[in-house]
Amino acid sequence: MKRDAWERKCQNYHLSFSDLPQNLRETSPEELVELALRKGDNGLCASFNEPTTLYTYLLDLFALGKKKGLYNCLVTNGYFTPRALRRLIENGASGFSIDIKGCPEMKVLGTIDNKKIFRNAREAIKLGAHVEMIYLAVTNTNDFEECYRWIFKKHAELLGEDTPLHINRYYPMNYWKEKETPVERLLMLKEVAQREYNLNYVYIGNIGSIKHETTYCPKCGEKLIIRSAYRVLTWRLTKDNKCPKCGTKIPIYGEFNPF
Repeated sequence: MKRDAWERKCQNYHLSFSDLPQNLRETSPEELVELALRKGDNGLCASFNEPTTLYTYLLDLFALGKKKGLYNCLVTNGYFTPRALRRLIENGASGFSIDIKGCPEMKVLGTIDNKKIFRNAREAIKLGAHVEMIYLAVTNTNDFEECYRWIFKKHAELLGEDTPLHINRYYPMNYWKEKETPVERLLMLKEVAQREYNLNYVYIGNIGSIKHETTYCPKCGEKLIIRSAYRVLTWRLTKDNKCPKCGTKIPIYGEFNPF
């Protein structure tokens, strides 16, 4: 696909298609890990552009980060081979935020096979990695009933009810001019995912709502983790990650760092 066609679909086109500065220099994995440790970071995360375009670099970086006690995660389209996925995890990749772009009936993305994305997400879970799925609900594109039900059904069947699902609001960017996703539609999607497909951890992103970014206990409804603008405001889990009210184990990844 030509560059301009991809650009029209990218909400981060100002990053992925920006002109590179002239004073770039290569940063070695050793330098990056040293910087993370010096800054007191808990881990490393690869994102923007698609991180697997730097695949061999990530293998070296994650292996070194793992040795130094850092977690390693990717924000990715999840579109790679099972062998490539296994090597990433073997070298230290421990968390994946994976975009599910649509469904088989969605034609706008051409030849992308969304079944492979779910396959890879399931394999990552089997290999011990933490996985969260991101569904950007784009108006008149992947938000029709046949499509969202396919996504929710595959999520429930292949990834399980405890794998988090983030339903994010779309905004028009660059050449892609469909209207932003109505909040009412996002609320409906969340309701369907929870009530009809029994998904325990469904969030709505890009609307600035603390309520829909909060983690609730799936058994008693207690507010456990309250978030706002990418920050944790309240953390109420016990030391062994259980609900303090009813004792339900919450399958969370990592530890709370109140820095």
